[in-house]
Amino acid sequence: MISKTIFAIIIVIVVLLIYLASMWCALTYKVLKTTKLSPVSGYEHEWDPLWWKQFDDLEDHNCYDYAFGNVQFEKDATSQPGFLKKMLEDDNETKYTCDLVVGRVLADHPTIKPVDFDTKCGAGEYKIAILASPGHPPYSITSDYHFMRQDSNGMWSHKPGKKMPINVDADGLPIHSPSEANMRFLPFNYNENCGYWCINRTYNQKFIEDDKKLQSGFHLE
Repeated sequence: MISKTIFAIIIVIVVLLIYLASMWCALTYKVLKTTKLSPVSGYEHEWDPLWWKQFDDLEDHNCYDYAFGNVQFEKDATSQPGFLKKMLEDDNETKYTCDLVVGRVLADHPTIKPVDFDTKCGAGEYKIAILASPGHPPYSITSDYHFMRQDSNGMWSHKPGKKMPINVDADGLPIHSPSEANMRFLPFNYNENCGYWCINRTYNQKFIEDDKKLQSGFHLE
């Protein structure tokens, strides 16, 4: 006959095994969930950090330029959502919400299309993600927007302001999905996902041409 002590030990061991099994299942689910890739179209840009290291105008390009392929030599300044349509405000206390950022982006690029993470973009297109950090007063310090680009390997990269493009999140981990990544780059917390969008690569050239026209003083209709 099994003593009460042995029986109690068996119960503890069983409970511990059940707990460890549940933890393993939860961890496996999290790993599978965070490593799931969005399908690629075959028209994505290559992840090429070596090219950017040799690029002299690195600081004149930001996440917006990077995501939309607006890469120019002798560029005067970084681009801002809405700048092609003169929608930028003089007030630095702008609270960047998804509605505001997406509205300005669509004004600049009316041909981009919203898409689900699990949906492949069409021929000639690639996927970007738009993020927002609404922040809190003073908004000039805590509120911002951010853009990310899916590369040909299915992973995601982005350009933090005037710095080098990177393909990791705030934890230094590769980015399989922007919505699952830690995008808390202090003082900003890009915790609002404003959706995924398909961009036609031929439109990249139009963006470059329009930006050059603005820099030369030409008024866009």
